[in-house]
Amino acid sequence: PVVVYALVISAMLWRALARLGSEVPKRSAYLAAAGAASFVFSDTLIGINRFVVAFEAAPYLLIVSYWLGQWGITASSFPQKKTVNL
Repeated sequence: PVVVYALVISAMLWRALARLGSEVPKRSAYLAAAGAASFVFSDTLIGINRFVVAFEAAPYLLIVSYWLGQWGITASSFPQKKTVNL
């Protein structure tokens, strides 16, 4: 199960990074890439904290990076606003 999860989350990061330089709007691509990277960072911290060395700041870093990741991925899916020049 751990290997399958690692493959899935790696594929998520790969596809989010693949949006950079594509026809996807820049803001959306950057939000997706940053969100996916933050989410992967959060999961990496879980593994380090549980299986390598526990550290006091882990819960705080985990929740902040997790929520930033979720926010970035979600925000990347909303349509981009167009500015109106008057």
